[in-house]
Amino acid sequence: MKKRIALILILLLAFLGCKNSGKEEAVERKFTTEKTMEQQSTGTPEKKEKTLASTPNMEQNTIDNGQLTMDNEKKEIRSKEGVEKEKKIESIPKNYKTKITNITKGVDNYEVTFDNLIVVKNVRIENNHLIFPYSTSGERKYYFIWANEKELLAKFYTEILNNKVSSYQGKPVITGIKIKKYESSSLKGWADVELDNEFTVKSIPIFMGGRYNKNNIGEPAVKVDGKYVPMVTFKDKIWKNELQEAIFKKYSSLE
Repeated sequence: MKKRIALILILLLAFLGCKNSGKEEAVERKFTTEKTMEQQSTGTPEKKEKTLASTPNMEQNTIDNGQLTMDNEKKEIRSKEGVEKEKKIESIPKNYKTKITNITKGVDNYEVTFDNLIVVKNVRIENNHLIFPYSTSGERKYYFIWANEKELLAKFYTEILNNKVSSYQGKPVITGIKIKKYESSSLKGWADVELDNEFTVKSIPIFMGGRYNKNNIGEPAVKVDGKYVPMVTFKDKIWKNELQEAIFKKYSSLE
């Protein structure tokens, strides 16, 4: 009898234990399911913090990119404005001091007077180019007239082609002299004289002594049939004397 009672108690306890265990397992499963759903919907706390932390950076990047685009647009606008301004400056014709005061047309050349003082012969226009007279040595050409700027040369070309002359008052200012020395009986070198920082007369011969026993300058010339023919002449004797004095002063300073 006692054994039966003990057996019944054991079975009863075992039954109650299984029941409680089932409840705990159900509760645990429920909790796990809810936690999983929460993680899927909101993410883990760490991921959520990272997401929140990354949001301002994304916004800042967007702002920075927008600012960069605006800066680039401003630079492009300033660049275009600069180009337009340069074009306007380039389009304004420069007021050169050197003037063409007389043009005489020959068969295939021109005689051109600059500043009422300097007469240049055998000026030609070939293939849309203005060609001033020159001497040669071997294959090299030595031009007697030189415009310091291409724009001034283009101005000369247009005016000669259209026979356009200008009035001129006063006289050009000597702004530079270069001397190339040479030793012979009387020829001592050549001078290049720049006028008004624009226009240069080159290869002016320098004579000292000789049969007239005096110092003087000649005129740029070319040899034709054994004789030298001046290609550049100076109309005004007073201005030529001033030019001569300046050349010999420069020559003396190099000794």
